[in-house]
Amino acid sequence: RNLTPTLRSYSLNLLHQIGKTTLETYLMQHHIWLTSNAKSLLTLIPGYPKCNFLVVTVIYFYTSRRLYKLTLFLRGMLLPDDLGKCIRSLVGLASAIGVFYLVALTLDSMGLVSL
Repeated sequence: RNLTPTLRSYSLNLLHQIGKTTLETYLMQHHIWLTSNAKSLLTLIPGYPKCNFLVVTVIYFYTSRRLYKLTLFLRGMLLPDDLGKCIRSLVGLASAIGVFYLVALTLDSMGLVSL
């Protein structure tokens, strides 16, 4: 692909789309694709390993793609492009985390929960 400037101007859209979701596919592989501590593949169609692999892989990539879109949506909601709104959102998130941490410490000191 990098032989000439003309070839560098072309790329496969499929590889581009897969590359955008690499984080999500990495995170979801143990939740959807693999079971038994990554020792076996999820079985939806017993007795037909190739069909099962195809179906589970399609579900895996579809879910990873949906998770990618959700990640973009949440990023836009929690960290908007406007600097003022972004700072306000970060302060709100930090405050919420701090409040939950204090609640957890209070519950732990009262012996109601063990951290």
